[in-house]
Amino acid sequence: MAANRDVNEAFDEIILNRRSIRSFKPDDLPKEYVEQVLKAGFAAPYAGATGFPLDEIRKFFVIKNGSAAHSRVEKMIVPNIKKNLKKLKFASVLSGAFAKKAKAFVERLKMMAEKGMPTLKTAPYYIIIAERKGFPPVEKQSMSYALENMWLKAAALGIGFQLISATGTMSKDREFMDMLGLKVGEYEIDGCVIGYAAQVPEKRIETGTEKYVKWLE
Repeated sequence: MAANRDVNEAFDEIILNRRSIRSFKPDDLPKEYVEQVLKAGFAAPYAGATGFPLDEIRKFFVIKNGSAAHSRVEKMIVPNIKKNLKKLKFASVLSGAFAKKAKAFVERLKMMAEKGMPTLKTAPYYIIIAERKGFPPVEKQSMSYALENMWLKAAALGIGFQLISATGTMSKDREFMDMLGLKVGEYEIDGCVIGYAAQVPEKRIETGTEKYVKWLE
């Protein structure tokens, strides 16, 4: 029982240490750390019933900073952000309610369109996950399970992690998908960066469940 308590307490510590990292050191990561993060993602639940083998349902692409592939990614993602920003600005002009709701996100996209994505520029590894489409269409939920596993594993290894949500908008970009060897329309994608954190946020403070849980009887 004591051993189980130790494992439980260690897992609680990992959960509280799981934070989004905003700046990375340029130092490389040991390959075995990267592989452990990938294995954690592959082990996550698969939500879609596609009839394909697991290695066809979920795929990972590892892009190292400084590689030719990394340069291509940067050149493709930022123009796509600018294109989406233009669409959101147009929608904001048509609807005041939408403009109010989207304001914070539009400002965030504007910053990325102007300055690029700092963590994508500095983190040593950019990982893209692809999930094959099935029925019901739950690919995005399935990828979220995998990314959460990866995030927790990164926290356990003491390395930084940040979601790169702009990855998902590239699933309809033919050039981007061709680079991955995937057909547009067959897969949804998402991504993250990992590396040693240059600055670590404070650990999340644990709070009692009474503030956000209602027990129904």
